[in-house]
Amino acid sequence: MIASGLAARELLPHQIKQIERALADVGEFGEVRLIKAKGKLRFIQRVISEEALTPAETQEARDARVDHRG
Repeated sequence: MIASGLAARELLPHQIKQIERALADVGEFGEVRLIKAKGKLRFIQRVISEEALTPAETQEARDARVDHRG
């Protein structure tokens, strides 16, 4: 499903490949935004987010959430 109002049938094969590459590139926390103009895909935006905590800090944060749910 293309969420931005574009139907898959409106996309050209090279655009589909661009979208697939963008999805693969952004990683677990990223976003791919499809920008259309006049009913056609105009831009593909990649928003890449990275984990700022170390693995130990990430586990501590998870543990703290579990402790507070008590």
